[in-house]
Amino acid sequence: MNLAWRMTCAKAIELGLATARSIKDQYPYNETIYRRFFNHLLRHRNARAIDIDTLYPVGGSAHDLNGNISELIATASDFENAIAAVEDAMTHEKAAQEVEDWHRV
Repeated sequence: MNLAWRMTCAKAIELGLATARSIKDQYPYNETIYRRFFNHLLRHRNARAIDIDTLYPVGGSAHDLNGNISELIATASDFENAIAAVEDAMTHEKAAQEVEDWHRV
């Protein structure tokens, strides 16, 4: 993870999205640099950053590849709310076309 972050910072500097001074020698995680880099990288994609506003207790290390692995499962209510949001936003035909064109920019 540290190597991936250092490489991200180096590329952000190379692209002019950050300065070496803003990153410093220690390369601590910086949300602004992360967002700038990935907004640049995904500028031709339909992508957006999602703000995380809930902190969860730490249960181990992000570096532990054999940690607790679980599957995310939506509740029936989650599913119904998601479908209702799509139905409110577009017609059935438009939704079907969006699914069909998932790979297009």
